[in-house]
Amino acid sequence: GIVLSASAIPFMDTTAIHSLAALSKTCADRGTLFCMANTFGQTGRIAADQLEPILEDAVKDPFLKSQVRNCSSVDDFILLIRKYRETIGQSISHRLVRASTVQTKSIYKPR
Repeated sequence: GIVLSASAIPFMDTTAIHSLAALSKTCADRGTLFCMANTFGQTGRIAADQLEPILEDAVKDPFLKSQVRNCSSVDDFILLIRKYRETIGQSISHRLVRASTVQTKSIYKPR
């Protein structure tokens, strides 16, 4: 699963909304959940209206489907993804890797 932390996203335009909806649908078609965590304000309303229905459709288990609306933090969505993978029979053999776009300096150095 993919979890996008939207804590620093106060606004989204229609291009971003359509792009995230398309990404969410593509992920769902491939059996991967795309979740937006830590939403607030306009971004939170858009996520609830436009993206949550796609996530709910991707989750087939009735109990997990009911849990989608209760998730808000990154940890909530990680737990949902782990339970989802258990219901579809995929083992989680790899460790969870947390990626962040916030860096104080680039980790890549030119040669």
